[in-house]
Amino acid sequence: MHPALCIDEVLQLIFDFCGDLRDSEPKWTYGQLARCCKTWTDPALDRLWRRMGGLKPLLALLPKSDECIAEATPTVEDYAKRVRHVVYADGFVSVPSLKLSEEHGPNVFPHLESVSLVNAGCLAPPAWIHSPFLTRVAVNLSFSRKPHSVFDRSAAVARFLPTVPQLHTLQLRGRMSVTLNAVLASLTQLRSLTVHTGDSLGCDTLAAIATFPALRILEVHASHIDADELKDTFAMGDAAFFPALEEQSIRTNAPLLATLLAHIPSGVLRKLSLDIDGDGDANQAALEARMKPVFELLAQKAAGSLHDLLIEDRTVHDEEQDGNHARGYALDVLSPLARVRQLRSFILREPDLFDKDLETMARWWPVLERLDLGTPEGCGAPEESDEMQADEEHGQAAVAQAMSQMTSEAYRIVARSFRFLESLSLGAIAPCEVVPVEERTKFVTQLRCLTVGKASDVTGKVDAPAVVAALLSIFPTVTSIDCPDAEVSARFEVAVAGGRR
Repeated sequence: MHPALCIDEVLQLIFDFCGDLRDSEPKWTYGQLARCCKTWTDPALDRLWRRMGGLKPLLALLPKSDECIAEATPTVEDYAKRVRHVVYADGFVSVPSLKLSEEHGPNVFPHLESVSLVNAGCLAPPAWIHSPFLTRVAVNLSFSRKPHSVFDRSAAVARFLPTVPQLHTLQLRGRMSVTLNAVLASLTQLRSLTVHTGDSLGCDTLAAIATFPALRILEVHASHIDADELKDTFAMGDAAFFPALEEQSIRTNAPLLATLLAHIPSGVLRKLSLDIDGDGDANQAALEARMKPVFELLAQKAAGSLHDLLIEDRTVHDEEQDGNHARGYALDVLSPLARVRQLRSFILREPDLFDKDLETMARWWPVLERLDLGTPEGCGAPEESDEMQADEEHGQAAVAQAMSQMTSEAYRIVARSFRFLESLSLGAIAPCEVVPVEERTKFVTQLRCLTVGKASDVTGKVDAPAVVAALLSIFPTVTSIDCPDAEVSARFEVAVAGGRR
């Protein structure tokens, strides 16, 4: 064996690389490495047992017995000490009580750092989920129609959470009980919190969360909460609201969003994802009246700090009422955001923009690195949480309507206007004519990732080589192209393999 493979730092890097292998290969690889030599055994076993998707591997090592108490063998204890993350999911069944050695301690996984409790897994015995090192907990109570099941799970979680003193990251999904609401309101040490619990999240609980002094990241579904009620609840307290909040992802209605923004401190918020809910009119005038004041307030609070902004609007579009009125976000609605000069990423799911608007946006946000104005149907959308995704039908209809305003000229405008842009998604039809060399001298964008609209002509035909050549003449540094017409993406791969000929 090469001496370098005995150097701990080198060995750790190699083993970490093995963890990036696909599917089940890492577990098989670590198992083989653990058998190679004594030097490799511990680091390989550490990684093999670090994450457990269930208890079957450990339970299989217990002596077979009909007794409800099983004695943990030294091997079981050795492997259990290596576990850092465990998942108790739907398939969870009652586990035996383990008779552990005094040296091992009372907890099955004494070095556990994070645990995921899903449905029946919420009822896991304390000894199987406790650890003095536990800092991250994910809970999915579900929205079962069997009230007693949800109540039992919620009660178990309500008993468990206060016993985790080092808890700083919590994810809650499913229906919460009143008791769990009260427990959540008391977890003032949290730094990151996700609450997707439907209308079971209470107004008082949200108001309490707003006062958590160390909370940096908040993801919450709160569109059911009345803005005036929350405002009155805030008025009854004298604590600072959201003093450390840097990242917020929220499904909300416009009035509630305005209330929350009014209470955040200035110059702290760095990332904001908005999923606007409600049943108000979706015509342009109503949209402007509802959202423009909100954006003015956002600019007032985060003009110098906000780097990332995502806007998605679920507002119901009543075709009979609105007729042919535009329902997307026009430039005038967005105009207050011109003050947010440090914006790096802007994602707008329902745009109603024209080609010329891109030049204005480039002046607003001179350091923009990512611009996403609606991902075309058939292309991969950026990853988001489940609660932040609009249903597919709504998204497709909105993009189809909103993107009708832009033409293939939009790509050239982007290329000469956004100096620092690295990622672009436009629903405008893809260009098919190569840009003259003299015009390319005006292009400044060093784009890497590109998503374009359909490339087919009125007859449905796609001239993929022409489209790829046109796109590469506009964005010569691009490394990936996504298009609803698969021929374009395939042709781009061929062009890359052939040196972009």
